[in-house]
Amino acid sequence: MKYTRKVKNLVTGSSLGNLLMFARFDPETNLEGLWYSPDNRFYCGRWKIEFSIDDEKLTPDKTIFEHLSQTTKYIYKSSSNKGGVNLTVAKKSFLPYIRMENFEKCKNKIRKLFYTFEIENNDRKKFELLITHEITLPAVNSPFFIKQPPENEK
Repeated sequence: MKYTRKVKNLVTGSSLGNLLMFARFDPETNLEGLWYSPDNRFYCGRWKIEFSIDDEKLTPDKTIFEHLSQTTKYIYKSSSNKGGVNLTVAKKSFLPYIRMENFEKCKNKIRKLFYTFEIENNDRKKFELLITHEITLPAVNSPFFIKQPPENEK
């Protein structure tokens, strides 16, 4: 099951978790806090990923919520293309998930957060896509959630 919504209609993103980690996202699938359960601490405050072509940021269009992931689709329309979309980028984030009976042998595999990018060029023209990452360590307050990291973790 999945839900697709226009980014402009969202107030926040989803929260995903596995047996060790808990991640919160904004409407554009940027990380808004990563918590680790064994020591009950937040480790990453924010991970913002943006895409641009010729200094023009791609527009976040739709966000897809699934039970194990969140994906935002970005679009780029060049001024020379009348009405069509030239390039799309799907930014997906997820935490690995395992069954409880496999926890001991696989616990190191689920101590990770993943991002994947699927890029589709709908034009004959080549584009140079710039992907920028802004990572904030340690934890920071998030404007998207009521519960905030403790002061001693910021």
